[in-house]
Amino acid sequence: MDEEIIQGVMDVPTDD
Repeated sequence: MDEEIIQGVMDVPTDD
């Protein structure tokens, strides 16, 4: 995955 996507997930972790 791209770092941008990783940062987005890390920035807003979803506890689904």
